[in-house]
Amino acid sequence: MTALQSVPIFSEVHEDTLNALVTAAEVKELVRGDVLFNEGDEPNSLHIVLSGRIAIVMISGVDDRESVVALMDSG
Repeated sequence: MTALQSVPIFSEVHEDTLNALVTAAEVKELVRGDVLFNEGDEPNSLHIVLSGRIAIVMISGVDDRESVVALMDSG
């Protein structure tokens, strides 16, 4: 069983397809404060949180203040 099988969107995907996805995947380990992507970046990848939590943050154009707009848990 791959880690992807525990993600609801992949639960019904055939094992061969999951194995191909895992082979093509790039695992990134992030720590607090790391940036995964920025607003306006080209949408050319899919990100799956396998463990932990990430925050979706918007920065005010007026005073550069950060506002958390969403928290995403694993899955």
